Amino acid sequence: MDRWQVNSYRQHRRLLCIVVAAVVFAGGGGVWGQEEQDHFRLPANTVPIGYDVQLTVDLDQFSFFGTVQVSLRANNVSSHVTLNAKELDVSNVKLTEDSTGRQLALVVYVMQNDSEMVRFNFDSDLLPAYTYRLSIDFAGNITDDLKGLYKSSYYRGTEERYVATTFNAAAYARKILPCYDEPQLKAKFKLRIYHKPEYRAQSNMPVENRIESANADNMTVTEFIESPPMSSYLLAFVVSDFGEIRTDAKFAAHAQLSVINSTRYALDFTKDAIGHLEGFFKRPYQLAKLDIVAIDDFLMGAMENWGLITYKTSRIVYRQGMDKTEKLQSVTKIVFHELIHQWFGNEATSAWWSYIWLNEGFTVFLESYVLDQMRPQWRTMDQFLVNEVHPVMKRDVLPKTRPMTKPIDSPEKIAGIYDFVVYPKAASVIRMWQSVVGNKVFDDFLVEYLIDRSYKAATEEDMIRVLQDVVDRHGVKVPPVKDLVQSWTMNPSFPVVTVERFANGTISVTAVPAKTFCIPLNWMSRSNKSGLEWITNLEGQKSINLEGVGADEWVLFNPNQYGYYRVNYDQRSWNLIIDALKNDHQKIPTLSRAQIIDDGLALARKDQLNIDVLLAILDYLPKELDLIPLKAGFKAFRYLHRMLQGNEFYQVYLEHQMTILDQIYDRMLNNSMDDHMSRLYRAEVRKVACELGVRKCLEHALDLFDAFVTIDPDLRAPVICGAMKGSESFNVWALVVRRMLHITRNFEQKRINIEEFEDILYGFGCVVSEDRLENYLMMSLTYADTLDESDRIKMFNYIANSGVNGTDMALFRLNNDSRTLKRRYGSVTEIISNLKNTITTEGQLQQFTNFMQNNTDTDLNLLLAEVFTEAQSNVRWAKDKLPDISKWIATHNSAFIFSISKTVLVLALIVTTYRLQ
Repeated sequence: MDRWQVNSYRQHRRLLCIVVAAVVFAGGGGVWGQEEQDHFRLPANTVPIGYDVQLTVDLDQFSFFGTVQVSLRANNVSSHVTLNAKELDVSNVKLTEDSTGRQLALVVYVMQNDSEMVRFNFDSDLLPAYTYRLSIDFAGNITDDLKGLYKSSYYRGTEERYVATTFNAAAYARKILPCYDEPQLKAKFKLRIYHKPEYRAQSNMPVENRIESANADNMTVTEFIESPPMSSYLLAFVVSDFGEIRTDAKFAAHAQLSVINSTRYALDFTKDAIGHLEGFFKRPYQLAKLDIVAIDDFLMGAMENWGLITYKTSRIVYRQGMDKTEKLQSVTKIVFHELIHQWFGNEATSAWWSYIWLNEGFTVFLESYVLDQMRPQWRTMDQFLVNEVHPVMKRDVLPKTRPMTKPIDSPEKIAGIYDFVVYPKAASVIRMWQSVVGNKVFDDFLVEYLIDRSYKAATEEDMIRVLQDVVDRHGVKVPPVKDLVQSWTMNPSFPVVTVERFANGTISVTAVPAKTFCIPLNWMSRSNKSGLEWITNLEGQKSINLEGVGADEWVLFNPNQYGYYRVNYDQRSWNLIIDALKNDHQKIPTLSRAQIIDDGLALARKDQLNIDVLLAILDYLPKELDLIPLKAGFKAFRYLHRMLQGNEFYQVYLEHQMTILDQIYDRMLNNSMDDHMSRLYRAEVRKVACELGVRKCLEHALDLFDAFVTIDPDLRAPVICGAMKGSESFNVWALVVRRMLHITRNFEQKRINIEEFEDILYGFGCVVSEDRLENYLMMSLTYADTLDESDRIKMFNYIANSGVNGTDMALFRLNNDSRTLKRRYGSVTEIISNLKNTITTEGQLQQFTNFMQNNTDTDLNLLLAEVFTEAQSNVRWAKDKLPDISKWIATHNSAFIFSISKTVLVLALIVTTYRLQ
């Protein structure tokens, strides 16, 4: 499953009205007793062998009905069978013993909506090792909640068309048919779908037969070949009037006619990637065909259904020359992610949702690791550090973080398991494990794991066992794999390692928290000496003797940041590293330069590092030509820019930041290479430069603005942003608004131009004029016919993120017009949550406090408290750091200091004096 839209996935979860219904047949019955409701897992008395499903899909009435024949085996003596079922009507239940044909009489069945189960009680026992066939009629509604069997729609011209499609992860197959809806309970599926003749049906397996006018209602039946054993959440089918393109008999793409040709890149890459993955895993793709389908209405970005991968349309279409380089990369990675799942997740499946990181974590890591081999010029493993590791480490210190392996004891917790921990956190930890065992051992482990768990379920213990076997076979010296792995899977967050060097050449390394994680301590020096030590989960400290390393040499721990931890140093060690960055930064590995910046920023944010160390690190960036460290640096610049806005010394800091960004921008202009990374590099530098107000970038944006509709898509966002920020002309603003309204005049136009639409929304967030911001905010409240709720919320948040004026305006609206905001946006939770990133002054904090005091919606109380705490921390941090920042700039930029006005100098002295009082 794709991880990019986990937030929207959560937004669609709805609490269902829980009604306990008891359906009683001859003999009476009732609801389950409390002793039988203590656990929501299915009992182990029976297990599935296969399903034979006959299903009618009615897209006129948005309903479905059918019959399922469940082939099952009894594990012990019992008189009941329990399946998962949710929002279904069931009837005509029959249980037959296979060997004799004897039918067991149904006494009662009970639906338990809390646990999403149905239990069938019979008049005699099922016997161990015997197989049975359970027949059930069922019916349900095709809803628009994007779960189970649901409807999606699109427009062909002005006509709205409907599609029936499925999304069953994690536990929504039970909304389609009664089944054993737990991932470890794999079974074969045989499927027949009845539908109107104008539609086509696709499912996991190839079509075996299609019969026109198959019943009295003139329905067509599409029958599919039986599947191999698979988990119920992978069952998938689509009934649509989509178009189709093919590479050959094995690979096809299905989409509405207006976008079908734009799926060609994804389809061609699918075929190429499958071939590469077959070689990498040393195992063939398991099925006879692979279809990809583009669906407009989708809960997440994609779903890895075996043999029938479904995608949100916007995530799979790519138009060369019309879409950004970044879009090319994102389409490639999401397709690769779902293809890797055909092995990691579909063939070898996590046994329970507690271990879902086995599916998702390995897949996120492998999408970069293996793609790096297919397209080395993209440097996806280098990008992994700044795109995956750094963002997740920022989140993994928050109070709500959790261990990778987490007990799951309710359906609600299943739905919430798809979060940052199972995706980038797990992938980052797996990257660390891979680095300590080495590429060869890791690759062999992947192959052995798939062999061991082929068509089976896997637990964390299975993964540990296989990895230990491979490590032992290769003679790799690491701590016991169980200790290594479980120190990271069973504990939340990550450690901070502090390095202190002594005059005698020894180093003391301390980990916090202590005695928790098994930490690989790689190190390297300027003279290319290196080593590996371990702080085990039984230790908190390590003393290391650096033989042959001079006292004036820099020493880096965790080079390339393969270890999932941060590193702090004593002041002298930091000074040696900073000198190296300024004098010969290329001696330090590229990824380590990004690591130094990100660790410095994170430690300074937590008051674990003096802010002047971070400023000194960032001072080398005008020499940097590589995108990876620059992205880490840009994150730091954005953070400081945001935190210091509205404060007394902001303008002085801004001038200092501009001197650095001006040089970075000028160096970017000299890069005319057309390779993938150069295109990403130029796009990123331009975007940040215009966003933060580099004068030359704003001028270039205005020069290019008149042609922004036809401009290179990599330039579009910075050009719109720069023009909106750099011009007071009404014509600029009006042209962008007209273009946005043109794009949103109908669904098809918006879908085709969704990237340009997003760039326009982003560009409005670059506006500094209060009048323009007010106009923009009013658009978000009034353009309900062309903008949906999510668009309007984005617009509001871009306003709040635009600067001091935008945050003040957002807070004013929240205090004075919250009812209108709720009515227009559907909810204010997202805009309130966003404010924790934008409130940085005492005045803004007071405005937010006023809203809290006047709030009458008790459902918001927890969120308000969380945002207040974060905002209060922002205000305190900015206030505390201003004197240190002013002092550092004054002492480290002597050429610049003469340009600072006497008024600003006096202001800096006042701030310093105030702090000393």
